[in-house]
Amino acid sequence: MRTSILKSCSILIFFFAISCAQSNLPIPPLPSDSLLLITPYIGSETEFRNPLPEPKHLSRNECSVVGWFAPPESVLRFPVELRENPHLSLSLTVNSRVSIESDSLRLRIEYLPDKGDPDDPQQEQLRYTIFDTTPEDTPYLLFEWINYDFDLSQLAPGTGELLFETDGRLSGDPGIDILWGQPAIYYSDEKRNKNVLLIGVDTLRRDALSIYGGREEISPNIARLAQTGTVSMVCGNPYLGSEISGFTQGMESAWYRMNATPDVTVDQMIEMIEYNRGRDQFMFLHMMDPHYPYDPPQELIDTLCNQSYIGPYRSEFTDMEGWGFLTQPPIATDVQRVRELYDAEVADVDQALAKLFNYLSVNGYLENTLIILAADHGEEFFEHNRYGHGQSLNDELDNLPLIKWGGRFPEGGKIDTPVRNIYIAPTILKYLGEPIPDDMPGTPLQDVVSDPGFENRLIFGEGNLQRSHNTKYAIDWPYKCITDYFTGVSKLFNLEDDPRELNNISGQFPDITGRLAMESTLAMPPAANMFLLLFTGDMSGAPQRFSGAVTVPGGLGGARVVGFSNTDIYSIEDNTVIFDLSPEFTPSNPVKAIAIFPSNNGDTIDVTLLADGMMNNDRFYPHGTNIVETSGHAVIIMSDLPWPNRITANAGIHPAACYVLGFPGVSNGQQQDFEHMTFDPETVEQLRALGYIN
Repeated sequence: MRTSILKSCSILIFFFAISCAQSNLPIPPLPSDSLLLITPYIGSETEFRNPLPEPKHLSRNECSVVGWFAPPESVLRFPVELRENPHLSLSLTVNSRVSIESDSLRLRIEYLPDKGDPDDPQQEQLRYTIFDTTPEDTPYLLFEWINYDFDLSQLAPGTGELLFETDGRLSGDPGIDILWGQPAIYYSDEKRNKNVLLIGVDTLRRDALSIYGGREEISPNIARLAQTGTVSMVCGNPYLGSEISGFTQGMESAWYRMNATPDVTVDQMIEMIEYNRGRDQFMFLHMMDPHYPYDPPQELIDTLCNQSYIGPYRSEFTDMEGWGFLTQPPIATDVQRVRELYDAEVADVDQALAKLFNYLSVNGYLENTLIILAADHGEEFFEHNRYGHGQSLNDELDNLPLIKWGGRFPEGGKIDTPVRNIYIAPTILKYLGEPIPDDMPGTPLQDVVSDPGFENRLIFGEGNLQRSHNTKYAIDWPYKCITDYFTGVSKLFNLEDDPRELNNISGQFPDITGRLAMESTLAMPPAANMFLLLFTGDMSGAPQRFSGAVTVPGGLGGARVVGFSNTDIYSIEDNTVIFDLSPEFTPSNPVKAIAIFPSNNGDTIDVTLLADGMMNNDRFYPHGTNIVETSGHAVIIMSDLPWPNRITANAGIHPAACYVLGFPGVSNGQQQDFEHMTFDPETVEQLRALGYIN
């Protein structure tokens, strides 16, 4: 039995990436596959309503589908142009909060070909009924999305209109929502015969797979995929966002279920592939396992884990929060057991993928499908005295698996050139023969395979301010430089000689260290101007209570805090951030920070600082230098700060101090505001259980 602590496996299944053409002008008939590209008219044949509707993500139970709410007592009218042998596919559901009696609501799809002579009143316009039902005839419409596929080969080629009609006494009832989802006209005999399956496995360490040195019995099916595919090394830590973050923009359908097993997730993928058998498909499968908590099936524990272990983690590990209070790493046998449970979850994913690969093989998809398997980040098991993820940028977190199969990549090849996950998108476009936008970052992996000099390109990555650190790295193979902007310390490693990053050689190669630290700073500025107030603690117990205010003359766009405890006071009044910090700093988190985002990309802040209640102090370094501001007050202009700037060397003399850093943004627009995002309570609890929010 799996633990009751929340875990999710999510699968987003997308067909035909689309963009919506919105206009108040009549749109001419388009020989387009997806009706989502066409703005429909609303109303009768002689009357159109405004505003015209826009397609949206419509959620019902576990599925989110792009489409339209049917306006009350309306007809959605799509101008179309049909070729030979068309098909119409769509999803439909009815969300009813009132009782529906017999024949009180009817749903119909009809096709009206254009008249031969539109000015001839004597000429009769034909009308073909494609679909006609009531919730009484199809009761499942009241509970879930129903997928339909209609063969329209009996219709003559030409232009006309598709009518999505709702009528009956309840068609305008505010207690009933009719949802028309992802309608598309397609031609099975005109397929490009190119499919894409992108598999994202959350929290998958590179060395958990046998092809990268892991145990052979953990991932034999992924290994078989790699034996006839192409393997590369990838550096980066992207975050696969939820629907609310905009990740599903341009996608037609998504399925999501909390607490789903990998096996159930793959079953849903197979069901959706089967439904869309007649179309070229772009499919994205995201599996949350092996993310914490680690609770693999018992049969995998019995076969893959040490049976002599007698500690507290025999069948599951749900104590990540408890480990956060440890002053030293747990005993080695416990760490080893937790790693075994993690590996067993990887094996659970591997077995589920075997079912998917077998389905693709039996049904003839492998001949024309590009498969890419990648991960978003790895997991730490105290290799650098840390655990989980989000705590560092070491290789156990950001050196990830990347496997490609099909698409004319060489079979059984292994490429050691470091690349990034942002190369996946242009790789897919090149495989499909689509143009790659000039402003799209990344390089097609096909070009990496054919370009022997590619290894000279730099790789960058950065940590997240929200996860209690602000670190960046740059890789110029074989050197990797990690810079911590809270401490001002840069570390340099030779990944070729020291892949476990145990030997910091920054002192031996200061020029390389300085160059890569500068490269990472310049390559990854924030989207808009950001000022950072850093407060360092003193473990010796020196006075260190800081209070004060930050005013943004041009307007405050937003502020965030990092490392604050319940005893730290923080408030916003108009354009001023007021703070009063307790002297509580811990060895594991000796820094507190306030990030200030001026509105309209402003470049000035006014800071007043009190240390232990006094303005005149020697603990204030606001100018990005080692010059103290003893008055306790400073007006800081972004352009006056040295670039790059970081905590100064003086931090070793006065460890309890306030430093102000500035990071110029790349945008001239207003700082993006993510505070408006709201999640339903169930999702909040899930994210909290997974460690993404406090």
